[in-house]
Order: sequence, then C-alpha cells, then structure tokens
Amino acid sequence: MVWAYVDDTAVLAYHEKNRGLTAVKFTADGAIASGALSWATLHAYVMWSAWSILSLMMIISNRYMRAIWKTNQVIHSISGFLIFSFTVGGGVYAIVNVGFRFDSLHVIMGLITAGLGIIVTLGGLFTIIQRFSMGKWETNKIKRTKKVH
Repeated sequence: MVWAYVDDTAVLAYHEKNRGLTAVKFTADGAIASGALSWATLHAYVMWSAWSILSLMMIISNRYMRAIWKTNQVIHSISGFLIFSFTVGGGVYAIVNVGFRFDSLHVIMGLITAGLGIIVTLGGLFTIIQRFSMGKWETNKIKRTKKVH
C-alpha cells in the first residue's frame, strides 16, 4: 500500500517526507509473518478494503448484475453491510488508539463520511425491510424509499 499525507493544510500540497510504502507479509496459514502491525497500517488496510474493493462490488452488483436480481441484492447488501462495519470499526479502532480529536482534515472527513455512511446504510436496511414486509410488490413505495438510499 502506498500512502502520503499533509497535516498542516486542507488544500492539495506536496507531501515532501510524509510518504511511503508499506507491506504486510503473511505465512502460509494466513498469520502475519513477523513484527507487529501498527494500528495506522491496519486502519489504512481496513478503510482501503471497504472503500475500494467493497464499494466497487456494490457498484458492479447493482449496475451489471441486473439479470440475476436475487444474487445482485445479496451481494449488494452484504457489501454495504461490510462497508458500514469496516468504516465504523476502523473509526472506533482509530479513536481507541489515538483519542477523539478534531485536529486534521482526515479526522473531520472521516467523521462526515462515517455519518453519511450510517445514514445510507439505514436507508438500505429500511428499503430491504419494507420490500420484504409487503404482501405484494408496490413499486411507488420502494421508489420513494430508494430515493433516500
């Protein structure tokens, strides 16, 4: 994973010495090979997985898997739930390790993103509950709910 940051400004700027590359080596049984994994590296991997791999899965499942609707819904829902879990879990993990503070753009944007992610997840959960609780398919109700989601 490649990383870079600037912590003294909110605008795009050259990151001089605040950049690097990190890698985690795994043994054949899946354990971390050697050395302790720092909390920041673990936080970065969790967030990257959530917002790169899983969000791409959500887009692909909703856009390109319409022919297999039930599978589409399962993949989309599980990916959304995992993104929600990784985001909240990664945020809580960072707060436990660093403390709750508002001293950088990263923290502020992370809190905004997590808050919006919670709202979208609750909208998706409400849509699923509403869809499966109806006796018959009522498209207009679903469309109104999906506009929020």
